[in-house]
Amino acid sequence: MYTYEISENFVTVLSHGAMATIYELHIIHEDRNYLAQAALEAFNELDQIEQDLSRFIESSDVSRINNLRTGESLVVNPHTFSCLKTAIEFYFATNKIFNVGLGQEINLIKKGANKQETDNNGHLEDLELNEKDFSIQLRGELIDIDLGGIGKGYAIDKIKNLLVDWDLDRAMIQGGRSTVLTINAPDNLDGWPVSISYPAPPYDQLDTLNLKESALSSSGLQKGSHIIDPRTRSAVKNNKATWVVAPSAIVSDILSTTFMILTREEIEDFCNLRPEISYICVDENNDIYRKGI
Repeated sequence: MYTYEISENFVTVLSHGAMATIYELHIIHEDRNYLAQAALEAFNELDQIEQDLSRFIESSDVSRINNLRTGESLVVNPHTFSCLKTAIEFYFATNKIFNVGLGQEINLIKKGANKQETDNNGHLEDLELNEKDFSIQLRGELIDIDLGGIGKGYAIDKIKNLLVDWDLDRAMIQGGRSTVLTINAPDNLDGWPVSISYPAPPYDQLDTLNLKESALSSSGLQKGSHIIDPRTRSAVKNNKATWVVAPSAIVSDILSTTFMILTREEIEDFCNLRPEISYICVDENNDIYRKGI
C-alpha cells in the first residue's frame, strides 16, 4: 500500500497478484483501514474468479466444461456463467471472430500446426446455457474453452461493483498493463489521466486520455505475432496495436483483441452499430486511425 497525489487528491494504491498479472486499486478515500478492508474483500473475490475461470486448474469450472461429453451438462458458478455468456454474445456479434472456444487449438497454431490439424473445434453454438440454474450443456462433440483473455476484464468489472458497494466511488482499477477501468474522476479533474504510447521504438506517447466511468484495454504485437485470426488460422497482420474504450472492462478486453484482427472497414462498420465504443488503431503501415477519442 502506498499513496500519491494527483490534483490535490491523495490516492491510495493496493495491489494483488492473480491471473498471471498484478491488479492495482487506485482509490481516493481518507480512511486507509477502511480501504484495506474493502481491498481484502475485492482480492478474495478476484482469487475466487481465478479458481472458477482458469483452464489450468483441474477443478475449475472451465476445466469441467472442457471435459464434458456430448449431451452432458453441469452447474457452474455465477462468475463462470456470466463471463461465458458475454463471450458467446460477442462471438455472434463479431461474426465468430472473437472465439473463446478455440482453446488448445490456438496454442497448436502458435507451435506451427497446420489448419487441417487444428480446424476441429471452437463451435460455441454447441453450448446451451440455462440461466435458471446456471447449467451448461454440450450439444456438440468437442469444446475447449479458454476465458483467460477476458477473465481479467470480467474480474475488473466485479471489483468495480464491489468498490461501489463500499461507497468507494472515486477509483481506478488496473489489470496489468493492458486494462484499466475508472469510476468517478478525482476532484478538479475531468477524468483519470491515462497515457498511451506507440507500440514500437521509440515508444512515443500517442495521447493522454481522461477516463471517467469507462474502461480502456490495449492489444498489440509487442510480444510477437501471438493473436490468431480464426478465419485463416494464422497470425494477424492488419494492425500493430489497438486501444478500445468501452463502458465495461470485459467489453474493452474483447474488442481490443478483436480489432487487432479486423480490417479498418470492419472496425468502422462494427462501431457504427455501437456508438458507445471508441478506439485508436495503428495499422501495419504505421498509420493511425481513430474514432471518439
